[in-house]
Amino acid sequence: NIFIDTTSGSVNITVNCMTSGFATRFIYEGGSSPISFISGTGLSGLNSYLGRTQMNVVHSQADITFRSERYAFLGGNLA
Repeated sequence: NIFIDTTSGSVNITVNCMTSGFATRFIYEGGSSPISFISGTGLSGLNSYLGRTQMNVVHSQADITFRSERYAFLGGNLA
């Protein structure tokens, strides 16, 4: 789990290629600025429900799971 606090401002998380099956959870621990997930180098797809890529509410969670090295799914409490 990765805990993130946005008290100092917005946070952008760049998602790069990873090993197939890799998964991690991000938890919005505090602050009031958004956390955004962005496709990084070599990533062909960061897929999510309705194209949602931000966490805006404290205590929300987001999970990234890699289907293959270049394709990931982003799910959770996203806006």
